[in-house]
Amino acid sequence: MPNGANYARLPITAFFSDQYNRKDVVDLELKQTVYWDCLSYYANVIEYNALATSQCKFIDRNNKLHRANYLFSIDYCQPDMNLLNITYSEVSAEHKHHHILELNKGDEWQGNYALMPNNKILFNLPNFTVKDQIPDYKTNMEYLSVETDSWSTSDDDSFYYKVKE
Repeated sequence: MPNGANYARLPITAFFSDQYNRKDVVDLELKQTVYWDCLSYYANVIEYNALATSQCKFIDRNNKLHRANYLFSIDYCQPDMNLLNITYSEVSAEHKHHHILELNKGDEWQGNYALMPNNKILFNLPNFTVKDQIPDYKTNMEYLSVETDSWSTSDDDSFYYKVKE
């Protein structure tokens, strides 16, 4: 903050882009800019290189498209399997990211920020994105693991160990 104050626990709607005057940024309800509450106390902040300068569009709760710029992502995880997992971060069907977006100039929500999950965003990568339609993909509801069979590895110092069925 310009006055040196350090605030915590403020919603994303408390912030707006410094490219705008406050009077030019509409006030939004939290549920307009975020679909899901925080999914875990443990989070990783990631800037996906391919998306770092990407523009995107996202669908709000009223099924209206908004245009925004990608800033970074938050991925929730369980840091230690010895800790009691009381969140949904490791449940395949419930795992979500929060992609932090800055609303574009000209959008009715310009200057605000939004935290959107994967299934509400379409990124525009000019060298890759060739279709301008909303896909009808299904959510992966399966917990995948390759270590559930009855196989094992050799019990020696061999670097290229053999697999035993």
